[in-house]
Amino acid sequence: MAVKMKQGMLAVLCLLCCLVLGAVPARAASGVKLLCSGASETTTVNADVTGNGKNDKIRLELTKGPYNGWIKETAVYVNGKKALSIKNEDNYHSVSLRHIHMTKSKTFLQITGRGDGGYRPVNRIYRYDKTKKNLSMYWICTTKWISPGMW
Repeated sequence: MAVKMKQGMLAVLCLLCCLVLGAVPARAASGVKLLCSGASETTTVNADVTGNGKNDKIRLELTKGPYNGWIKETAVYVNGKKALSIKNEDNYHSVSLRHIHMTKSKTFLQITGRGDGGYRPVNRIYRYDKTKKNLSMYWICTTKWISPGMW
C-alpha cells in the first residue's frame, strides 16, 4: 500500500511539474533583420521601432573625425527626431544596425561599431522609449574582440 501511495504521489508531482514548465512562455526573438552593414556614411532605413505596427524612418548619421576618417559620433534619428548620440569612445570606421523584433511592443535596435581586425568598440542594444522619444540602452556587450567570421 505504501509503495502505491509513493508512486501515485510521484506521478502527481511529475504532472504538476509538466504543467508549470509548459505554462512558461518562451522569450526568443521572432525576427532579427540586418538594416545596414558596414555603413560609413549617413544611411536611412525603415523598421518599426516605436511598436505601432508601422515602419519608422531611421536615419543613421555618422560624423567623421579629422584623423583617417574614424567615426567620432554616431547619431540615430527616429522619424526626424534625434533619439540617440554616441560620442567616440574608441576608434571605429563603420556601423551596422540590426532590428530585433520580439513582439509588437518589444522591438530593439542593435548598433555595432567596427574597427580594424574584428575590434568592436560599440556593441549595444537599445529600446525606443515612447514617452521620452529616445533610444534607451537595454544591453551592452563588453567583449570587444570578435573573430571576423562570427559576425
